[in-house]
Amino acid sequence: MSLAPLQKESLVDQAVRSIFGHIQKNDLKAGTVLPAEGKLAELLDVSRPVVREAMRTLVGKGVIEMVNGVGAVVRPLDARSLAEVIERLAATRVNNAWEIEEARHGLEMHAAMLAAQKRTEQDLADLEDIVQQMRGAMDDKFRYASLNSEFHRRIAQATGNPLLYTLVCALLDVLGGVMTEIYGQVIPDDHWVAIHRYHEEILAHIRNRDAAKARDATLEHLLFAVRKL
Repeated sequence: MSLAPLQKESLVDQAVRSIFGHIQKNDLKAGTVLPAEGKLAELLDVSRPVVREAMRTLVGKGVIEMVNGVGAVVRPLDARSLAEVIERLAATRVNNAWEIEEARHGLEMHAAMLAAQKRTEQDLADLEDIVQQMRGAMDDKFRYASLNSEFHRRIAQATGNPLLYTLVCALLDVLGGVMTEIYGQVIPDDHWVAIHRYHEEILAHIRNRDAAKARDATLEHLLFAVRKL
């Protein structure tokens, strides 16, 4: 593993970024054992306490885990740690929110299509329950925003594809604050009936196993929300 020495400023954050960057680029794959603390300190040209703190940060983010008798081991990316990757990439981009939203559109359209084809009766019952809760939360925009995220996560779960589910959840995690603001402050009151109608339509198409209509209704719903920005 080759790591460049760090500048003498915010050393812990720089160490976290350096190690995380190598994991992101797949230089360090899941299951890889990181060099010992002393070796990492040498590679990064920092002290052992800096490395120790950086490792604690990475454990907290779910990027690595400490295994007795082995050391620091790179974990597979889950939704939260994948969201960290997306956030770090987005931080370098001017139009990051729009780029993430575009990626979300593609993933969720496909998720809705697959969910209509593959959903189980339990999947459908869970989605019905969420939409029923949404009907009762029309006057509580922030509660509705939370249920909206739950609805889209549950659709992704109904695809039966763990990777697609993880990707959708990661993007929703990154966009969480933006989506709450959109639902809570940006969308006018007179658009709420239309917003909810889209959720009802998506659910109906998934219920009827109409993959094409579920996909199209999802795109219309997402574009409608974005146009309110």
